[in-house]
Amino acid sequence: MANHLTEFQMNHYFGWIQGSGMPSTYVHLSGKDLDGAILKLNGIEQKQDSVVETKPRVCPRCETINRVDSAYCNKCAAILDEKTLLQSQRQHLETQQATTNAHDLMNALMQDTEVRTFLAQRILAMGLKEKLLCKEGT
Repeated sequence: MANHLTEFQMNHYFGWIQGSGMPSTYVHLSGKDLDGAILKLNGIEQKQDSVVETKPRVCPRCETINRVDSAYCNKCAAILDEKTLLQSQRQHLETQQATTNAHDLMNALMQDTEVRTFLAQRILAMGLKEKLLCKEGT
């Protein structure tokens, strides 16, 4: 309250006598407070610092309450930040599309007899036949 009331107003509000030393116990003017008062006297309005209200983050998946600065849910590891979630989903879709395109391309190439023959020769020449057979058996 000392930042908002004058000494006279505090004396009156708290029932202290005028000239009491009690207001000086509570009034601690900083340079910023003084600058603001001088600017206000000269008709210059200052921008008020906006107060950012911090609320805990609630997980959209499991509804666990997480810290304000958490990026991931402490319980289920879901992404809490909507912007990061959208970016992650976009990246996942792009990767999925690239994989689908690569599979489609390989399937189209494998329809060509020359490509199949070439790949078979290269696999034998590089000694990769065993690796190919191991993968097929898995």
